[in-house]
Amino acid sequence: TATEEDTTANAWEIAINLGLNLSHTMQVNGVPNTGRLGFSTTNGIDLNINYTKNRIISTNEFHWQFSLYKAGLKSITQKTADELLSLHDLSTGLSTNREWNINIIAKTKTGVFSTYEDGMFRDTTGGSRVQSFLNPYELILSPGIKWQPTKAFRVSLSPYTFRIYGLISQAIANTGLYTEGYQPNGSDYIRQIIEKQGAELNIWYDRKFKKWLQMQYRLAIKSSYAEKLLNNGALDGLFITKIKLIKNIYLTHRATLRGALEEKPFKPVYIQVITLSYAVTL
Repeated sequence: TATEEDTTANAWEIAINLGLNLSHTMQVNGVPNTGRLGFSTTNGIDLNINYTKNRIISTNEFHWQFSLYKAGLKSITQKTADELLSLHDLSTGLSTNREWNINIIAKTKTGVFSTYEDGMFRDTTGGSRVQSFLNPYELILSPGIKWQPTKAFRVSLSPYTFRIYGLISQAIANTGLYTEGYQPNGSDYIRQIIEKQGAELNIWYDRKFKKWLQMQYRLAIKSSYAEKLLNNGALDGLFITKIKLIKNIYLTHRATLRGALEEKPFKPVYIQVITLSYAVTL
């Protein structure tokens, strides 16, 4: 069946999800310098802003997951995870049912917190900051064609992608952690890399079941060279599943899957976290 036409006058839809996971640990005769008491928190914030009008569809989503750890009551708080992702799909239908579309997908990635070595929020070694907002950042642009037979399921194929990677801080760039090669002055590291990459296949699935189960799954398969999809390619997935408990309170399962396709045997990195979350749709 073709994509359903919108019957509401309001073309905008905004959804917010706030998730929190807290844990406390106690160690007796533990590893030295780890602290007897420990506290960790993993949090997720999801924001979706969608617009649909006639043949135009624009979906915009932001996902921020961060984890903090404190080894003891007097220890410095550490950042163990900090990733802000955004996914954007702007398309125009080739017909009124919007089953086939010309589209462009944009993806961004960066951290938010400013931290020093080992994710510390304070300098403990006399060094400089090694990460902050937009240091580093990544932008991937994937123009192509999209097939969307239903409102829940869409597949986009891009014959090539553009990747922009860099930093806005020269001081953080000069740590040498993110880029190689120097600027013409011979002392400062380059701050930006622009490269053309190969084909990319995006499969996105959004589904709600009777208001108690929501799924938001994103899977991308990308090649480094356009002629062979699996040649030096990469797999990247984000899978969010929410189960309603009461009213606006949900149990949210968030999983990421990343791996290099040429790796043999194939061993993708899989990370999951379960949070108690509050969700609202405006």
